[in-house]
Amino acid sequence: MALYKVSFLAKIIHFSGTLREALKAACDTKGCKVKIIRRPVRTRWNSTTMMIGDALDVRPALHAISNSPKYKLGRWALSDTEWQVLKDLYAVLEAGSLSPPLIHYLPKPPSSLSSVQHFTWKQWPGRWFTW
Repeated sequence: MALYKVSFLAKIIHFSGTLREALKAACDTKGCKVKIIRRPVRTRWNSTTMMIGDALDVRPALHAISNSPKYKLGRWALSDTEWQVLKDLYAVLEAGSLSPPLIHYLPKPPSSLSSVQHFTWKQWPGRWFTW
């Protein structure tokens, strides 16, 4: 539920100029770095990690906005337990994104494939597709 709440808050703050300004003001008041929470994108593998990291960076300001009766976001306020879940999840996701790429673990190709063969158009061995 914590991930859903942060995702919703990121979305609503992104599309609301009033809430963006309120977040900036709350960041100035609470002494945290002014940062807009990046929204998760399905086609980017690390966007959820970036969203959680941004939310953790502006946690005091986000807490102030979501608990303010002026903006009516009380049902989206995160509890201390939910913040701890996000912190733990961020640690796991961040550690996974720092691992070396899988290509380093693949075995070397056989020596027969080490040389690349170049063909000219006249030497091409046949059709593209064989049915």
